Formats: sequence, C-alpha cells, structure tokens
Amino acid sequence: MWIVRLALNRPYTFVVLALLLFLIAPVMLLRTPVDIFPEINIPVVSIIWTYTGLVPREMESRITSIYERALTTTVGDVDHIESQSLYGVSVIKVYLQPQANVDGAIAEVNAEAEATMKQLPSGITPPLVIRYSASTVPILQLGLSGAGLSEQQLNDFGTNFIRPQLATVPGAAVPLPFGGKVRQIMAGDSLWEDRIKHDIDAQLAAKGWTRVDANDSATIAAFQSTQDQKTLDTFYDGFGGGWRWRNLGDSMSTTTTEITRIGTLVVDIFDAQTQKLIWRGKQSNALSGNPQKMRRNSPRI
Repeated sequence: MWIVRLALNRPYTFVVLALLLFLIAPVMLLRTPVDIFPEINIPVVSIIWTYTGLVPREMESRITSIYERALTTTVGDVDHIESQSLYGVSVIKVYLQPQANVDGAIAEVNAEAEATMKQLPSGITPPLVIRYSASTVPILQLGLSGAGLSEQQLNDFGTNFIRPQLATVPGAAVPLPFGGKVRQIMAGDSLWEDRIKHDIDAQLAAKGWTRVDANDSATIAAFQSTQDQKTLDTFYDGFGGGWRWRNLGDSMSTTTTEITRIGTLVVDIFDAQTQKLIWRGKQSNALSGNPQKMRRNSPRI
C-alpha cells in the first residue's frame, strides 16, 4: 500500500518515469540481439561405446562400469555421471559444473578412453565423444524415394551425392543418412582359398593327420557323455601297527571317496545311401580337474 500512497502524493514523478520507459523501450528493442537458436551453454559430454554382440548386462559390467570408474579419477569438475547400457551400445553422459571447461573435459575424456581400452574386451574401437548442446536440434529432415530404385541404390545416392552438397551449407551439420540397406559387394578370391587350405594342411600335418576331399558317400555322427566313477578306500588306525585288534581297544577307520569324472566320445560313420553303420570309434578318458576326494571318519570297536 505504500507505493500507492507514494504515487498519489507525487503524481508528476511517476508520470515522468512512465514517459522515460516509453521512450527507452523502442531503443532497447532494436538493440536486443535476436536468434532463432540461441547458444545455450550446457556442460555435458556424451561418450558412446559400441561392441557388437554384447547384451546390456555384459555391456554394463565389462565396459560401462569400468569406464565410469576411470572417468572419476581423471576428469575434473564432474557434477554427476549418467549411463545407459543397450544391446551392443553403451551411452555415458558426464555432467560438468557450470564453470567447467568443456574443451578440456573432452580432451581428458578422450585420453582416458585410450588408456582404458586395454581393460575392455579385445577388438573394441575408440568411443564417439559428442559435446551436447541444446541448440543442435534437427531443423530439416529429408526423405528419399524413387520408382524402380532399390534400397541399396537410394542409400548410396543419399550418402555419396546428396549429403556432400548439403554439407557445404554454412553452419550446417549434416549427419549420415539412416534407413535402407548398405550396398555390399561379395567377391571370390582363389588366392585366399588356397592360403586357407594351406594353413589347414599345415596344422593337420603337425598332428600327423592328412586332409582328404569331402564326398557324399558317408555321414559322420558324434556323441559325447560324462559319468562319475567312485572309488572307496578305507584305512583302520589303531593298535598293532595299523591292524584292528578287537581285544586291545577301540580303533578309528578313515574312508576316502574318490570321484573321477569320465568323458566318453563315440564317433559313428554311416553309409550315406543305405544308412548302415560302417565304423564306430569309442574313447573314454578322465576329464581335467579330477579327482575329487571326500573323507569320513568313523569309530570302530
């Protein structure tokens, strides 16, 4: 209520202030910068790892968790880290403090990725590091279609002809096209086939075997099974040098159970036309990690 009382007591002062605002407003509107997509500084760095064939649980335990722990030791000004593990893809977002240097954080993220790759699964490629910005949103989507053109031809046309022309637009960031099918060329090379056969022959010769040409006159079937073989061994410990004497007192018996796992492989060769058994081979042997022993002590009188 005090401002109303002040305006009633000093009306000319408020009239002058209103006129000043009316005159200054057009000047301020003309000098105010206008941008459809203003620059919004959000210090977020996204790291995307890809490894084909790993399920989300394996991606989380073998890639995401290891790299997250490594980031906290080298990257400075980290506010918090978020991650998402998908099938064959791991997305890690590093949220930095408002005053953090994003360019320096990207350099530290790349350096840590190169150092951590030694602990990750073999064959993994370096990650894709993206600097997140709220202004980098898609403003145009272009779809391709053509009568009589296959999906491979449309993908090839968009990748090799249309995208290079759009990439020359100032300030435009044009990603790779998605959808369709990638053109693939399958070519046979007799030189590679000869090299493969030569390597196979060398490995067989080192074991004393010889490769023979395949034919359709026989069919090979293999079966394997495992079973446990138990052996009991009882030893009586008492008077008389280890012998049990009933009239000399009690004795203690120790029973040892030895379990050996036996593996059996059966190979049968059948005639391809008559389906009659031509030859059967059978071999049994103890598997690795044997035997297992269990002891039980029992008193005897």
